[in-house]
Amino acid sequence: MPRKVKERSSASAGYGWRIERREKFKILHRDNFTCRYCGARPGSENLEVDHLIPRSRYGSDNPCNLVAACVTCNGRKSDTVIFPADMIERDDTDEGWKVHKSFGVWAVKFNDETVVIESRWGWWFEAHRLVTDGDFVRYHLKEKLAFWEESEPETAYDFGDCLRYVEQMIAIHDDER
Repeated sequence: MPRKVKERSSASAGYGWRIERREKFKILHRDNFTCRYCGARPGSENLEVDHLIPRSRYGSDNPCNLVAACVTCNGRKSDTVIFPADMIERDDTDEGWKVHKSFGVWAVKFNDETVVIESRWGWWFEAHRLVTDGDFVRYHLKEKLAFWEESEPETAYDFGDCLRYVEQMIAIHDDER
């Protein structure tokens, strides 16, 4: 996970941070020094590292939640949840929702406001509940998982993969622990 250094700034939602040069270079290199949103190649001095799920919405600093973005696209995106087109599997049938990644009957979906985990049969929850609602994780989720492990093991395995993927993308901010 990239190390972060607090700095005094007025970044969106009040979270001042910057990624270390080495970590920034790794993300820019991984993304071929190209803005993942518009495809521009403005040079590394005009590229920033952006959070797919913004920190203000419990986004982590894990590389799977970071992409290269030109200054224009990053500024336009602000604290909205937007994934680059090449990271979207398909539009969902629900208006405004897109599927980011699928795991069997499970999908990681997003709209401008939030990220959810949803099953094909309609059971869903907002991903931020994994870090904001301890009772949900300890009781409800544990109960569901136990049921799936017994009745539908493949569903339980897929759910576990989906959950591990999403857990890398979200985090509790240091100042909220």
